Amino acid sequence: MKKLLIFLIISFSLGYSLADAYEFSKYASFLGPTTGIIHPFVGLTGFYTDNVYNRHEETKSAFGGIVSPGIWIGFPHVKKPMLRLKSTSMTPGGVSLTRVTRKNFRRFQGLLSYKADIWRYDGEGKADKTEHFLTGVLEYNMPIGLSAEIIGAYIKAHDEWGETLRTSLSPYESAYGGLRLLYDLSKKTKLRFDLRYYDLNYKKQIDDYRDRNDFIVSPYFYYSILPKTSVFFQYKFTEISYDKNKVYDSSEHHFYGGVKWKISGKTKGELKGGYALKQYTNADVDTASYFVIKAKGDYRFNKKFWTDFSITRQSEETPIYGYKNVVTNEFKIKFNYKLTGKTSFHLVGRYLKESYDATSFYSYTKDRDDYTYEISPFVLWKYKPWVNTKLGYRYKRRDSNVTPYDYTANSVWLTVYFTL
Repeated sequence: MKKLLIFLIISFSLGYSLADAYEFSKYASFLGPTTGIIHPFVGLTGFYTDNVYNRHEETKSAFGGIVSPGIWIGFPHVKKPMLRLKSTSMTPGGVSLTRVTRKNFRRFQGLLSYKADIWRYDGEGKADKTEHFLTGVLEYNMPIGLSAEIIGAYIKAHDEWGETLRTSLSPYESAYGGLRLLYDLSKKTKLRFDLRYYDLNYKKQIDDYRDRNDFIVSPYFYYSILPKTSVFFQYKFTEISYDKNKVYDSSEHHFYGGVKWKISGKTKGELKGGYALKQYTNADVDTASYFVIKAKGDYRFNKKFWTDFSITRQSEETPIYGYKNVVTNEFKIKFNYKLTGKTSFHLVGRYLKESYDATSFYSYTKDRDDYTYEISPFVLWKYKPWVNTKLGYRYKRRDSNVTPYDYTANSVWLTVYFTL
């Protein structure tokens, strides 16, 4: 416990030193959040959880801390990163991307960011871990209506506890590369083309059956039916190749139709649905087919109250040997309320159903259904432009028809975030 406290004290000192540098350095105009291009940051989190390993029984509780140092460089100077990345080793393609839209036209934009998450538990040292995230983005917009975006990412992380019944960490390294082209044929018509490559490698021999490469090609066609509303059609082809577990090599064909809207300042979003076909290279593995849905949006009731939501139904690669795929249904909603000029309250609710499809020639597996319920209220306090504080609680429960995968976890955390 003493080592953990010393670790957090040193990190807090580093955070305040960064804040002082912002106030007094003669280079503030270059480094600062208003006009700068270089933005160092550090996040400091203290937490308590009553189920460190997300187990059904023999649970362990612990206090812990996370130190998250990093830096991002935006060029030309911008106030916020143009892209946020979230890693997931189960989803084909490996990452989910959230773009920050710009009102003003920029011919050229770039982002280079690095972040580390250093986890330490008091009394549960085998749960300690350090994760690294490196991202680079280049975007070039031409006056003729053609935009090109190149994305690269390197991630060194671990699977979340509870994905398997393992009692040790499953570390992995992954690399992601992507190209997106967007062309305005006319005021009403747009074409888009996405190309992605994802490489996943687990570090322990017991996990190497999950090593794989994903290749994705996806063209889009957009047509504007109203000034701020357009319909689109999308086809996505995904090729999944395992290094050793060749029985699960597959090709996926996705067909989507959808609508994208931005009506006044109150609501914007995207909804698409369609059909997917997953064909396995091995003739002994049956073809899988299912409906797919992806939706996201927000609605602003007034200046103080707004809500965000997302709905997803898709197929993912499974972390457990003997299952050929898992179809996930997820609904997530977030309520936001601005209490004061600096303080806001947020409530996040999430429902997830995961249906694991067992392979017929493995007699020891059976179809499995997991239902996960999650709720997380938190308060965000923006004390200064360079200091944010977040206090929150999370309740998570998973019910499965395979009892050992059931678990309930409660956690409380406090984060202080310093940035320049």
